[in-house]
Amino acid sequence: MRTTNVTPEETAPRQEDLDVMWGFIENHYEEEWRVEANGDLTLEVDGELLEEILSDNYAEAWFKFGTWAGGRNAEGESFLLDMPLRLIGEYIIKGVYNANQRLVNGEREYFFLQG
Repeated sequence: MRTTNVTPEETAPRQEDLDVMWGFIENHYEEEWRVEANGDLTLEVDGELLEEILSDNYAEAWFKFGTWAGGRNAEGESFLLDMPLRLIGEYIIKGVYNANQRLVNGEREYFFLQG
């Protein structure tokens, strides 16, 4: 179990929910992750990406969050209901790259910035 530093703390999702989300995203969605100038990896999860992540992990999302398929909209696209919108925000991993963009083998720190 990882510890996620959360800002703001007063509206923080449960650590268990963040652990599930990290499992969904940490080694996935490579095209969405950005490497910042300081070496941090960041992923901005908005409503659209959250729906994609939950759809890709549908069985576990249903089990862990109660998210379920709601049918199809007027355009014929499927949509989800009861998405955990509290998980929308910025996910940051420190300790993967250094400031020179080189991969490092060190301890990682996890952060979630809500809203």
